[in-house]
Amino acid sequence: MKQSTIQMQLLLAISAIGLSTVLSACKGGGPPPEFPAAAKVGVATTQNWQQTYITTGAVEANEKVDMNTEVAGTIVHLHFTEGQPIQKGQVLVLLKADKYIAQVNSAFDQMDVQSAETERLKSLVASALSKKSLAESEFAKFKKLHQQELISSLELDQKRSTLDAAVADYNATLSQYQSATAQETKAHADYRYSQAVARESTIRAPFTGIVGQKYVATGDYILPGEKIVTVVDSSKLRITFAVPERYLGYIKTGLPVLVYTEARPDQKFNATVTFVDPVVDPNSRTLVIKAEISDPERALKHGQSAVAKLVLETIPEAVVVPFADLVNDDNKAHLQAITTGSRDNGLVHVTDGIKKGDRFVQSGLQKVYDGASINEVKDDTALKEDN
Repeated sequence: MKQSTIQMQLLLAISAIGLSTVLSACKGGGPPPEFPAAAKVGVATTQNWQQTYITTGAVEANEKVDMNTEVAGTIVHLHFTEGQPIQKGQVLVLLKADKYIAQVNSAFDQMDVQSAETERLKSLVASALSKKSLAESEFAKFKKLHQQELISSLELDQKRSTLDAAVADYNATLSQYQSATAQETKAHADYRYSQAVARESTIRAPFTGIVGQKYVATGDYILPGEKIVTVVDSSKLRITFAVPERYLGYIKTGLPVLVYTEARPDQKFNATVTFVDPVVDPNSRTLVIKAEISDPERALKHGQSAVAKLVLETIPEAVVVPFADLVNDDNKAHLQAITTGSRDNGLVHVTDGIKKGDRFVQSGLQKVYDGASINEVKDDTALKEDN
């Protein structure tokens, strides 16, 4: 894909005057002009050229998870076999849950006791509030009577003391009730937590898929976080790969991708770009691309290496020549500088230096030099005879 300007040591612009016309004045070496060099000549053609980028990536399943548990316990039963299709929510593993069930029962009893205590204190708060309200009313009445000098200060002080005692009792009872309410809330939370822990002893499938490799057996004691079994959802497959940032202008969702693997070299899979990473890796200067693969037969597997071929753009009427004949580092003749683009299926896209109809030497370079006359032959057999 990277464009590079090379010195094309075998491009010979052969004019329409004749195949043996001298191209230019000799600049040294080689046979004299009256002995034309035999060579097989090709003609540059044009076609609709697909500019592509090819890279390797990894096939990924729609979902893949290594199942584990958040609680420790002994495996009582495995409800699956490796390779078995499963449904979301299906029971896969049962752990011995006696102690977790006991914790649930204990938490329930504690919640029940605490709820009863809260209800008892709630009634006491209501009674204390009633007494406080009555004391406040009595004190307000006696205060007016005292202002009218109808009762003594001693009687008013008695009512004040009664009110203070009612307020203190109400505040103490209310504090106890608030504490009991908090304890009841905690008891409910402990009960729910014990239920959640108990549920962890029953391990269920997180999604519909296929059971992969198992890592435990019935009777094993497993710890929290320990791998139990792999579950894979291959209903959809995608390939993930990286693309250099210089191609960012070409990459977008919906771009077609051709996928093939070493395991199935003759089988091609169509894919479509569904994700373009919005962040470029500052170290590799690449961005991650994901493409959903059409694989109804489920021939591909999660983790499998694959090749991704992206068609970045289609160039109409592009000049192309066989790239096998373009470069020969051992030949020092520099006849024509060209600029090349991408290569594909034995051809190279020439972006500058030649045009459609220009002729070039395909083979027989041994006697070709800058300025040499060309004697066109039809095949390589004639070249061997000429030598």
